[in-house]
Amino acid sequence: MNVLVRGATGGTGRALVSALLDAEHSVSVFSRAAAPQPAFDSRVRVVQGDALAPADLDRAMPGHDAVVVSLGLGPNPFAIRIGSAGPTHTVSRGTQNTLAAMERHGVRRVIVVSAFGTGDSWSDLPLPIRMFFRLFLMASFRDKEVQEAAVRQSNTDWTILRPVQLTNGPETGAYLASPTGKAHGTPISRADVAHYAVHSLADVSTHSATVALSNR
Repeated sequence: MNVLVRGATGGTGRALVSALLDAEHSVSVFSRAAAPQPAFDSRVRVVQGDALAPADLDRAMPGHDAVVVSLGLGPNPFAIRIGSAGPTHTVSRGTQNTLAAMERHGVRRVIVVSAFGTGDSWSDLPLPIRMFFRLFLMASFRDKEVQEAAVRQSNTDWTILRPVQLTNGPETGAYLASPTGKAHGTPISRADVAHYAVHSLADVSTHSATVALSNR
């Protein structure tokens, strides 16, 4: 399968690229030209562009069978709180433009990595975590909620993943996947999120599903 990855420069994005390559998929990454570029595997095709520029996405999209979107909060999410990290609609608008490009080019399969605590999973967060997020990250969670709404309204075969707090631990395969998008659980490694995402690409049972991911 030819897969385009959005957000490949982040920790989860890099794990996704690695897992896709291990599963012998062909991988392209769409990345901002001005962003620092990690040393991708030589098998990865890098397409530089601006996700807020539809023409750039139109240039990147043809020839792909699926898209994986892993747009996070950036290296300093707390800067969003004090207004120094720019607008808080980057994730949702970038995703909306990606979905529009998919529809224009007939690409139907998309997996979007969101966050546990978004939407109806907010009440499942422990009270101290809700207070912390409300103080520092609420704008980012609102952006994620707009992102999720756009995915659900799109004419695609979508799956939304809501991982509980992410870690840099190894792939274990011993994780819980809740198809309701709501679950109590412990932090999950980016490698395990990538493992689930890659194995879900061809799983039609995950179409139109919001899945919460946590460690056992």
